[in-house]
Amino acid sequence: MRLAMLMAAALLAAGCSASGRIAENANEVRRLAESSRGRFDAIGTEALQPAPDVATIAREAEGGSAEQEAIIHATAGIVEALPGVSDVTPWWATLIARVMVALAVVGVAVILWTTGIGALVKRALWSFGLLLPRSAVSDADLARSMLDPSRPESAREYVAARRASDPAFEAAWRKGK
Repeated sequence: MRLAMLMAAALLAAGCSASGRIAENANEVRRLAESSRGRFDAIGTEALQPAPDVATIAREAEGGSAEQEAIIHATAGIVEALPGVSDVTPWWATLIARVMVALAVVGVAVILWTTGIGALVKRALWSFGLLLPRSAVSDADLARSMLDPSRPESAREYVAARRASDPAFEAAWRKGK
């Protein structure tokens, strides 16, 4: 009968998930540890008696040893089941991490720009011809064509194009009149 119960428990444990087997084994370890504690208390109490009953001490020690063996077996089951368990990060933790990274990137950009390092980086990129503003490119093209004697553009057309494309230049032009 006891063998049939153990076989049924083994089949049931084999069909469970890894986390289920870990939980079952952990509960078994706790139950056995509590029982062993009771046995050790009984052995201690009996040993303190003026005439200790050696048979009781031997019986309790033998039962405690069997329980310790069962604890060792249950912890081995936990160790075997651990590879089947995987850590899962909750969706909200992933979201918080991504938001924090985005805020850090924005914060670094703001710090770079407000300290003037951003303008330095922008000028360095411009010196290599990267990320040039469209208005600056069209302005340079018009100035180049104005200086070319074979092209019909004049200084008047250049100034008109600058005034139309750059509001700051337009304001400065009007102020200078």
